[in-house]
Amino acid sequence: MTELAVYETFEEVFGRRCTLDELIRDIGKFSQQSVLWLCATIVTGVQLWDRVDSRPEAYAQFLALFFGNHLRLRFIEGYWSHPKRLLFHRRQLLLIAKLAILNCSGSGLDARRNPQNFGLILLKASDQFHFGLIPREGARLASRDDYARVITEMVSVEETSSDRIDHLIARGHLMLTRFSDEMRGNPDFVDVAGEHQRATGLSLEEFEGMIFSVHARFGEELARNLKNQPGLLPLKEANFAEIAIPYDKIKCFLDSVSGSPAAMAAELHKRDEGANDLTIFRKFPLIQQYYNLHLTSAWFGFLMMDNLFFLDKVQTGPYWHANELYGLKLRKFWGAVFEKYVNELLKQACTGTNSIFLPDPRSANDPSTQLCDGIVISGESMVLMEYKSSMFRADTKYSGNHASLAKEIENKLVHDREADERKGVEQLAEAVKSIFRRDAPLAVRGIDPASIKRVYLYIITLDSIGGTVGMSPFLNTYLVDCLESDSYPSLVIRPLYCSNIAELEGATGYFGDYTLPQILELWFNGNPTLTAPLAAMNIGADKWRGNQWLASEWDSIFRGMTAVLYPGHDPGPGMAAAIQRWRERRHYKR
Repeated sequence: MTELAVYETFEEVFGRRCTLDELIRDIGKFSQQSVLWLCATIVTGVQLWDRVDSRPEAYAQFLALFFGNHLRLRFIEGYWSHPKRLLFHRRQLLLIAKLAILNCSGSGLDARRNPQNFGLILLKASDQFHFGLIPREGARLASRDDYARVITEMVSVEETSSDRIDHLIARGHLMLTRFSDEMRGNPDFVDVAGEHQRATGLSLEEFEGMIFSVHARFGEELARNLKNQPGLLPLKEANFAEIAIPYDKIKCFLDSVSGSPAAMAAELHKRDEGANDLTIFRKFPLIQQYYNLHLTSAWFGFLMMDNLFFLDKVQTGPYWHANELYGLKLRKFWGAVFEKYVNELLKQACTGTNSIFLPDPRSANDPSTQLCDGIVISGESMVLMEYKSSMFRADTKYSGNHASLAKEIENKLVHDREADERKGVEQLAEAVKSIFRRDAPLAVRGIDPASIKRVYLYIITLDSIGGTVGMSPFLNTYLVDCLESDSYPSLVIRPLYCSNIAELEGATGYFGDYTLPQILELWFNGNPTLTAPLAAMNIGADKWRGNQWLASEWDSIFRGMTAVLYPGHDPGPGMAAAIQRWRERRHYKR
């Protein structure tokens, strides 16, 4: 279950909202390097990628650094409240870093030596993320436009919530290797991992190993040492001395995941969709920095600005490189790879349970006709599913234009108007009509329509947008238009469900105790409009369950990475215990 939290804002503390221009003026008073250093120190110091209460002592120390007693005590009280009220969050620090890259120079106040002058900047940054689109508190959400407004406000919240690291890496690895390799005979095949290796000189295992080792380097041990040894913060090339990777490959790796402030500023000047657009840090989660240039002891290092964007490079690095080369062909291929991954995920989760999983169901009379991407049957209940790998554009997600975002969602998850093709919602509606129509229903092996009493329609997205607050009821407004439930009096057809793949991965861990239809019914019973996402549902009454297939795949991947970096080294029980802790931690959306 994802635990929800809110963040402290300047407006709530001082009764007025800070403008972006005011925030830029305040940040511009400081030197760029000191602002970036301070942001990176907070990111690592409180382990911002992890559960927020993992280092409460560090949180309290930062509050004392930035604020006087009155505000400090207020924020400590908020930290222990329910829901938690947090001062630090990913969007806030990345926005401050982005504005420093754009507006600060090499001169100005040193933020590290003037922390109490910097404290209000942290609050002011949190005033910048809202568009004022959500109806007033207590107002009833009813129309498609209402839900589009909510999604536009909340899509960035979903993107900066905490993912399961083991699932994230395992999914990326499996899609780039096993499930891509199974498609080698496909005319749309793209060797995504191979193209990345040709461009960087790094095998996928080397790239993954260095990603994970750098992430681990910015872990709790470094966080504990920063107070007394702040100079340890930047990553240096010397930190790679013990791994069995040659220097030229290390340099290629660092070049592929880092950017200089000047290069990042140049890209931002070309395209930046506002406060919520943090795309630049997806591309460059590490920032290159020179230190002590005026001394003979000058050195070069890298600041970690976001661990989860950095870890996501395991998949996004190879994918976006291939996308530049192959465009539409790659996107079509990636959809087929994603379908294979989700089918295996569901097959493994349903094995040994009371559920039957049917991948790629097709008409018995016409095998060229696919009914949908997958079906789960349990007793008298059926789940019809569509999997969507489409990525959504930055200008529609972050600009605050809810009409534009709604149009793109419709185009990718309902109906592609340009190609005049059914997508997601319409595909599932057509599947219901095909299976349950009275005159000559479509015959599908493994399905007895007469035995089904309850139907669930479920879309799973690779893009995190599928788990955004309001997405399911927004899409359901289209289902109402294209499927008349009253035409099927013997069936109970629930409203349309939508989640992202990370939420489904988490839910599959409970398939030994609950079937997928039971989980979806729990979601409906807890929130009949389905406005709250699947991740907010308390499946299993706080009894944590993990997906054993993904756990096994992650263990194998981890050992493979270790073998590449440290030949002959056994990661041992200490690392196994750390991995288990990552699996069991709660997730925060804020």
